[in-house]
Amino acid sequence: MSAIFSEELVDLQVQGDTKAEVIANLAALVAAAGRTTDLPQLIADIMAREEIMATGFEGVAIPHARSAACTQASVVVGRRLEGIDFGAEDGDAKLIFMIVAPADGDDAHLTILAALARRIIDEDFRAALLNASTAADVVAVLTQGEAA
Repeated sequence: MSAIFSEELVDLQVQGDTKAEVIANLAALVAAAGRTTDLPQLIADIMAREEIMATGFEGVAIPHARSAACTQASVVVGRRLEGIDFGAEDGDAKLIFMIVAPADGDDAHLTILAALARRIIDEDFRAALLNASTAADVVAVLTQGEAA
């Protein structure tokens, strides 16, 4: 699972005043990492999924999509300590995990989504990510316990 996590896919101070701006900024990291062939299409696919159902809950958001514009399954991690509205009834998201996967790929993104959802309920896990000082720290927290 660690191939989907990368320091270049972590933004500890993600910018944006709206969900759409935050998603666009996180998607730009996917483009910078060479994992998309069409950034506007990738953003459109993620936003289309967000229109179906809000992805925020308990201070976390997990926007996700399968996209023909995505070349490699990836998890982009954004942190915004002042929070951003992702439609959760219980408050704004401070941690954003954007999962993208190729449209013609397997269901890897669903496995990733399920694994993250299980870990996110752990307060210590969330606290470690909120307190991480570097992108390397974030990747270390996300990959802790994985087989080499």
